[in-house]
Amino acid sequence: GKPWNILGARLGPAWILTSLIFAFSHSLMTLQWWHFAIFFPGLAFGWLREKTGYLSAGILFHALSNTYAQWIFLNYQ
Repeated sequence: GKPWNILGARLGPAWILTSLIFAFSHSLMTLQWWHFAIFFPGLAFGWLREKTGYLSAGILFHALSNTYAQWIFLNYQ
């Protein structure tokens, strides 16, 4: 079930579990301590999916996040 109402989206334990899997999957090739911080954007992606009803909302936010991170990396080395 979805026992929690968080900012207007009904969420449940699967939201937490998928965010943990999302963070872990980013650490499969090279384990870095900061990869576990990816858990929090995973929560945002899941919340966006539930709030909008569209998977594309989380996908778009993920793409924009990656673009922004790449821009920072290229401009502030």
